[in-house]
Amino acid sequence: MLGIKTTLSTEKSQKMTMIMLALLQGFGLLLMHNWVVSLKTAGAYYSIIWPLYVVIVLLPLSLMMLASEPRIKYKPVIMFVAIAAICASFMGGMTWVAGISRYEMDKHVWVFGLCVTGAWFIGLAFLGHYCMYQTWATHYVALFNIAWRNAVKMLTAGMFVGLFWAALALLVALFKILGVQFFDTLIFNRHFVYPATALSFSLGLSLYAAREEALAEFKRATLQVLGWLLPLVSLILLAFVLTLPFKGINTLWATGYATGLMLGLLGLMVFLTNAAFQDGTEFKYPTWVLRMTNVGLLSMPIYIALCSYAMFLRVHQYGWTNDRVWAASLVFVMAIYGFGYALAAFKTLQMPSARLQYIKTSNIVAALSVIVLAILLNSPILNPMRIGVSSQIARLNSHQISAASFDYQYLRFDGGSYGDTALKALIADTQSTNAAIIKPLAQAALKADFRSWVGQPVKEDIYELAHLKQTIQMYPLGSVVDDAFYMALSAELKSHNLYLNCIDQNMAETKKNGCSGLLVDLNQDKATEVVVFDSYSHRVFQFKRNQWQYIGDLQKENYQNNTTVSDAQSLKLGDVKTEQPKWQTLIVGKSQYRLEQRNCCAEALEDVK
Repeated sequence: MLGIKTTLSTEKSQKMTMIMLALLQGFGLLLMHNWVVSLKTAGAYYSIIWPLYVVIVLLPLSLMMLASEPRIKYKPVIMFVAIAAICASFMGGMTWVAGISRYEMDKHVWVFGLCVTGAWFIGLAFLGHYCMYQTWATHYVALFNIAWRNAVKMLTAGMFVGLFWAALALLVALFKILGVQFFDTLIFNRHFVYPATALSFSLGLSLYAAREEALAEFKRATLQVLGWLLPLVSLILLAFVLTLPFKGINTLWATGYATGLMLGLLGLMVFLTNAAFQDGTEFKYPTWVLRMTNVGLLSMPIYIALCSYAMFLRVHQYGWTNDRVWAASLVFVMAIYGFGYALAAFKTLQMPSARLQYIKTSNIVAALSVIVLAILLNSPILNPMRIGVSSQIARLNSHQISAASFDYQYLRFDGGSYGDTALKALIADTQSTNAAIIKPLAQAALKADFRSWVGQPVKEDIYELAHLKQTIQMYPLGSVVDDAFYMALSAELKSHNLYLNCIDQNMAETKKNGCSGLLVDLNQDKATEVVVFDSYSHRVFQFKRNQWQYIGDLQKENYQNNTTVSDAQSLKLGDVKTEQPKWQTLIVGKSQYRLEQRNCCAEALEDVK
């Protein structure tokens, strides 16, 4: 009886602790929100804002997740969160660049958030193990169970929060029907949202402790079911490897996303392998499943080799970028799994029990590698922005890429403060042989707020006058445009102010069809404009102030679904005309409305004013 009372008292104490931590977290997030929105330029404070968010989110959450442990070790938890906060401070300072829109910087926030979340989840299992045994990784069964228990906890808490807010949304909607706005004003206010969400999440976590045995059984059943997918994925791995020699490796590289697909397949294989083998104490699959698993595990190094070779080719051709550094890190982690699991499958031929031992070792080494890589990638040591900027500047300085084709926008929008410093150095460098080309392009990139799409690297000569005249077929047939137009188009393309799919040498359709141009008077000023027809937008050039100028795009507003005649065929047939809009534009305040008629007649170019 005394033992039951003690247990109940302990559970009540844990729940109260979790509630207090959740309230502190909720009000901390609320204070941060109020402070950030009060700042005129929040980005300038990223080196402070990011680590504060990391501490407010991770420290209470870690303590709540570890609340059920018999002895919480606060020092390693605080050290782990402190390291994450230091990395956040560095990345926040490196991410912010004056003049760039928040939209362009948000991608760095998401990447950092995903990286820290993954490292935190893995590290939490080791922290739980340390609380239990005062060692980091001596009991694999405990590590496995803690990791999956944490996953189920988070899933349960997330579902509880979702249902909590669904119920509140129904409450607000019902009272709105009655004309009562009080609950809408109260509930959907950040002063309620932050504390309520944090509190409901902590209550969701406490539900796991109350029903741990039932949820543990659900976890085992789920993993057993998932394990039956392992033979299918193993068969897919083998079938792809056997088919590849007949199709050729060049077919693989032509897709441009083969590495991502192979890494995804390897990740699925790792997940299902662990779902099937679990902690090694309850493996209940027939012999044929084991054999199919061995086939899949033995083929994993082949995929690692293909991914590594693809990375080598890409880096050798175009240098390092942020994405390639992250991709290389994923390949490295998958290599630990792949070669470790393949060794486990090979050793199984000699000793069946060896499989589990090598899988356990590979899992621990890979998990620790993820944590170490997360720290290094978000520090100056292996920072993707630093590596990418250094690599691209080295390619420019060594003339591996021409000054006109260099991607200055990469430095601006993906290089962080490293790229900003590099752009300013390029502008200040007047001794370079290509300074006259580099300076205006670097200045244009430094002034840009948003990235404009420029496509893949292209050969400089495709933007030259002779190539443009050869590529663009002018209509009506026999029409001639003076060289000044082509020179203006060339300048726009070289400065990346304009991009044309039909000019890019990497587009397969270009080599076949080229571009189409049309000489037409669009605004009835008795002067001819030139329209260059592209895949998505049709570029309009007008001759004014004694020079050709790019003035905008034509957007297709109506079309016939049953037509089989393309724009290119219509141009060749001379089926082109201009017409005044039948329906006037309706202006209500500052809003403009253009009527789009249903079942309209033949396609036509609308007037551009």
